[in-house]
Amino acid sequence: MKITHIIMETGERLPMLLLDDGVPDFWATLFVGKRLRNQAQNSIERGLNAVRHLRGWEEYHERDLSQEFRDGNFLSEIDVLSITEHCAYEAEDFQKWAAKKKQESNRPRTASVAGLLALKIEKPLKTVQFDTQYNRISTIAKYLKFLAETASRVRPDKRESKNEIERMYKDLLSKRPKPNSSRNSRGRYAHIPATAYRRFKELASPDHVDNPFRKGKSAERGEARTAGEVRKRNHLLVEIAYELGLRGGEILGLWVEDIQFGPKPTLSVVRRHNHPLDPRKKQAVAKTQERTLRLSRELASALNHYILNERAKHPFANRHPILFVVAQAPWNGRPLSVKSFGEVFESIAQVDPDNLGDISPHGLRHDRACRFVDDLRLFNQTAKKKDRIPEEEFGQLLKDYFGWKDLKSAAVYLKRRTKERLDEGFRQFQRGAFDQGDQGDEE
Repeated sequence: MKITHIIMETGERLPMLLLDDGVPDFWATLFVGKRLRNQAQNSIERGLNAVRHLRGWEEYHERDLSQEFRDGNFLSEIDVLSITEHCAYEAEDFQKWAAKKKQESNRPRTASVAGLLALKIEKPLKTVQFDTQYNRISTIAKYLKFLAETASRVRPDKRESKNEIERMYKDLLSKRPKPNSSRNSRGRYAHIPATAYRRFKELASPDHVDNPFRKGKSAERGEARTAGEVRKRNHLLVEIAYELGLRGGEILGLWVEDIQFGPKPTLSVVRRHNHPLDPRKKQAVAKTQERTLRLSRELASALNHYILNERAKHPFANRHPILFVVAQAPWNGRPLSVKSFGEVFESIAQVDPDNLGDISPHGLRHDRACRFVDDLRLFNQTAKKKDRIPEEEFGQLLKDYFGWKDLKSAAVYLKRRTKERLDEGFRQFQRGAFDQGDQGDEE
């Protein structure tokens, strides 16, 4: 099974789950049309990935849940536990394991000492993060409730079936992993120091000796090519993420017209969901609110050079307005994809995996938010009293800059940054007290 994306005449992108013979999966397609159609493309794709993962469970256990629901047989407590446990496994790793088990089951079994000695202890299956498991279970619970309600609609015992379906739905939701409150309070990126982000940005510089995009294998399709244009483009991708804190979808969704040059250059984030001028099946879009941000002269100059000297030399780039394009034949001039964008950041991180391996595009956005708070507080320390910004206005400034819908995200960063500063101050105090104690002992 695989997920494909079709583009409607209106520009709407619609993900579809296809069976091995290329035919759309009936129940998954119906579920999308009835329950997910109004959601964003990425949200629908995540939902279909959860359904596809459930299909792996059905195939391994030789079950057909749609038929079972038509017969009035709903999930037992053991089934619920089995499915929720299945949601913790990495899909690819489970598929390999299931295929191996199927092959082993087809082999003739012979009992012998040599056979027993040849047995190996299996490695545990790789697991996903708790939030991924949580979201999978949530989606699968909604899907199975929809499937059960639709498949059992013609049954005479509707009232009893309705109660069983509701029981099954609540059982699935109750088995979702509990959020780790200590992890959430520290933040996903709390362990990455600011120096790591700065080094990441420096490695993306076109002239850096350790820049991974050199002649030879590039991050795009793995074909040999000169990497001068790729270096400049990838440097801009990282600079925009570091300097402005834009999300990956916002960067990939930029149009040439979104960059305004002049004495005060700016970059605009514009929401263009399902726009017909974007030829990508899997469209990259802005999730946040529209806004206009000031550009540094250095970044504006680099963008101007890229548009006039790099992007313009690809004829296909004139057929669409997307800013960042592929540099390598045969796809040169096409809009850069989400996959290629992720590979750029992965390639830089692998230069120093021990220190940079956990850095992601969203991590750079997190770092920018922290630096934004620090910049505001530093400004207040050096500004005249009448020019200082009241701290209660920090949240609104963060919200407007990063495009958040409300002040909740801003409050998280303000609280977290205050705690980090207090922790650092306490560590410095401890070091000072320890040093004074050592001096006293020497005296």
